[in-house]
Amino acid sequence: MKELKILNLISFIFFYGAFAFAQDNNNTPIENVKLYKIPLTNTVVSKYEKLLLFKVSEYDFGKNSNGIAIQPQLLNENINKIFNTVVLANSDVASNGSAIGYQKNDSKETVSVNSISKLSASYSHFLKVGIHAKGSSSPFNLYDDNTWSSGVGATLGYIYKRQNSSTSYIDNEAEKVSLKRLKFVDSLIKIKISYAKKLELIESLISELDKSKATYYHKKDSLNAIKNEIDTFNSVFKNVNPNFTLTDYYNNLLYNPDVLPDSVFILENQRALNELEKSGSTAFNKAIDYIIEELTAFDKKHDITYGYSLHWFDGDFTLTNATYKFEEANIDNTLYVALNDSLKFDKSQNKLKLSTQINYNFTKKSRRNLMFFKAGTALHSGSFLSSNLLNGTPKIDENQNVIDESNSEENTLKGDFNAIDKSLTYGSFSAYGAMFFGSNQKFGINLNLSHNYLINKPENVFYKNNFTALVGPIFKATGKEGKGVVLGIDIGFDNAIYNTKINNDFTARLRVGIPFEIYTKSK
Repeated sequence: MKELKILNLISFIFFYGAFAFAQDNNNTPIENVKLYKIPLTNTVVSKYEKLLLFKVSEYDFGKNSNGIAIQPQLLNENINKIFNTVVLANSDVASNGSAIGYQKNDSKETVSVNSISKLSASYSHFLKVGIHAKGSSSPFNLYDDNTWSSGVGATLGYIYKRQNSSTSYIDNEAEKVSLKRLKFVDSLIKIKISYAKKLELIESLISELDKSKATYYHKKDSLNAIKNEIDTFNSVFKNVNPNFTLTDYYNNLLYNPDVLPDSVFILENQRALNELEKSGSTAFNKAIDYIIEELTAFDKKHDITYGYSLHWFDGDFTLTNATYKFEEANIDNTLYVALNDSLKFDKSQNKLKLSTQINYNFTKKSRRNLMFFKAGTALHSGSFLSSNLLNGTPKIDENQNVIDESNSEENTLKGDFNAIDKSLTYGSFSAYGAMFFGSNQKFGINLNLSHNYLINKPENVFYKNNFTALVGPIFKATGKEGKGVVLGIDIGFDNAIYNTKINNDFTARLRVGIPFEIYTKSK
């Protein structure tokens, strides 16, 4: 019934102008006046017209219409870009979208590349693939001689986007653009009507070119391209079955606009068009897809939507091949002279680090602000040298203990040298939020909170529950074609142990994200 009312409105707009004009000039009613006339013999264009009007009837034409504002295909394309709006979160790698990420925190740095691709036509399921490199060194020298810890790894993830995503628009704008769309539809039908004549003319020209070799190579390719386009259209719509006819509801609309007919489109077997669409007829769906592409092209140029509201869940699995190496300067001299030849303290050691996490994400954009929220839980397992509590460059003392002089006296001892290849496991709960302000939404603030707790550790290895609380400004710059950069500066307490003096844990860090593409809406 909704389709019926909307389609009546479309037809009314199409024909009312011509009807009113005729009334003013002749003072007599004109029945079934169209802006175009389809030849009775052209059944292909006739089918195209009915299907095109059927799809146009789904749009919102203003107040109390409640249709679509843009084609779902275009909305899904926009949603696919939204994941890149905020590429920084509680992780040290770019994990929220297709982007390049860089993080610098004290002597540690991380460079990452992440990519997201859709797994389904509905834009509900996505695959996330990423690679990263980590090191403790000077900026952008992940593997120089001064690097004691480094590693390369990969991330494989899955994203599920809930179907209750939405966008916003204004009814008045929907009503205005509907008039432009109807003119566009009128022009489409006029073009298709001329196809038969064009095809006949082109075939004649190609035949003439075959006889005239001098001009053959200059024109035939372009003429063939037009001929192929026309043939494609004809092949799509001539196979749509069963044949259906348009009821003569125009008279009812002109003389009794408040009295609506029982149906608009009637099929030979009395099924409505929308029921045929649900039936999944191959020819019908092919024709609908053709029409959707045309309407989507129009919607891209006249997109009245702004903002969005989007929920999704993501899960990641990360594997990092971590390498640790102690220089002679960081090994107790007496120990180095006595035992290094046999124990090889300065030899590189490798240990895989495993991380897995599950997160809930929510983002909402309006005309004046953009909000992003992420919360989840994670599990980490690897050497104690990859522990989040180890800062600075560790050293090996005379008792073969690994110490970290950058920490407070209570937790200087990190573990035994012989425990490097054993697994320390800890978990975390985290929450991240970012808010951009203003119409351009280039400046905002972000907050990062996490709680890390011990699950299992080797003997003689130090680990205590700790927390992170960071806050700072975040900036977004968007250039041409959706390119841009996101920059964040965080200050606060990083991996601070509960019930201790946390002054030494005060830190500042720089994070940069370069998305492959940022969702933007031109004014």
